[in-house]
Amino acid sequence: MKKIIALAAAALLAAAAPAAAAIRIGLGGGYALTPDANQGNGLALSAFLSFDLSPNFALEIGALRYQSAVTASGAGLSTGTLAVIPIELSLKVHFPLSKSLQLFVAGGGGAYLPHFTPDAAAAQSWSQVGFTPTETLNTAFGFHVRGGLEMALGRSVGLILETRYATAKADGTWTLTDEFGGPALSGKITGLGLDAIVFSLGLTIAL
Repeated sequence: MKKIIALAAAALLAAAAPAAAAIRIGLGGGYALTPDANQGNGLALSAFLSFDLSPNFALEIGALRYQSAVTASGAGLSTGTLAVIPIELSLKVHFPLSKSLQLFVAGGGGAYLPHFTPDAAAAQSWSQVGFTPTETLNTAFGFHVRGGLEMALGRSVGLILETRYATAKADGTWTLTDEFGGPALSGKITGLGLDAIVFSLGLTIAL
């Protein structure tokens, strides 16, 4: 009798013990649409590392990069190319639809690292009148929501189709440096929108 009780207790403990957390890496590519009228659309690349917390919940650390052509904006940015790299932490929830297909939603926040490259022709025009333009954007904090489908292609490989909305606002400064040693002109860049809607397709690999 004692042996039966011991075996039953061991079985209950084994059932209650959490399963080993699966770790996955993912890579994706897609297209980013920017709602700002002064910004264009462009390609997007993403990568993430995912840790399963349970069969339906996962914690993800990821990075995204998207860029767009910019025309002079009311926020104080001139014409050029804006690249944004969000580094994000997400909580992800899965909703199984079948053995190999599941729906997911995720959300979280992180640091958005913007970088602006002035248009070469515009910079040359300033240089011809003796000035060097510089525009610097600060790191911003932003949020995102994501949703999509994951399809298992095998025991360790999966296909992921995702839509993401990311939002953040960045501040910064612009400077016109006199190449002949005169006083520099400067001003602020305020509330520059880094928002994007990103459609992407990628692969996940279980480690």
